[in-house]
Amino acid sequence: MDKKFLNKVAEQIISETEVSNGKVYFPFLSGGVPRKVLSPTRILSYLLYNFSHHCREVYGLNDDERLLVWDKFVNEYFYKFPYNGF
Repeated sequence: MDKKFLNKVAEQIISETEVSNGKVYFPFLSGGVPRKVLSPTRILSYLLYNFSHHCREVYGLNDDERLLVWDKFVNEYFYKFPYNGF
């Protein structure tokens, strides 16, 4: 699939991710996740399954494409929000 499309998918998921009242609301999870439990190392095991399922069902991505989008999501999302002190 086109890299531009995969970048757009990652950007869309990032834009749909919201922080409110100390929780992070991801478009691929129901309910919010307390911000204090999230960090780049903890997010992998907690969110990857749901993220992957979301990308397959909503965007029709295969395994390799989902991993590329996941990498972009993690890198861009966690540079956007500071997690120090939580």
